[in-house]
Amino acid sequence: MARKAGSEAERVALDRLKDRRDRESKGYTEFFAVEDRRRRLSDELDGLDVEAAEALAAIAEVSDVVAIADVIEWSPARVRTAVKLIADRAPADDGRKAANPAANGAS
Repeated sequence: MARKAGSEAERVALDRLKDRRDRESKGYTEFFAVEDRRRRLSDELDGLDVEAAEALAAIAEVSDVVAIADVIEWSPARVRTAVKLIADRAPADDGRKAANPAANGAS
């Protein structure tokens, strides 16, 4: 027995397919929104890491790495890495920071 075009079963099946496509599309939209947000937050954290390193480099000009590490509760190696990050970004003619023992990793 042939089914009539536009039968109840066909309408129900098409509604289910449309619902599934809608949910799938919504899921992908939500996923990519979260991924975009994650990327923006990661970029913001990278910027904050640089700001923190700049602040530590300024402190390192007047203090030593071990003292800084003790105050901020980081390891001296982590402080040295942050200070080196800024020293490496400094213009080549700015020998002041590079000459600083804290920037060179001495304690």
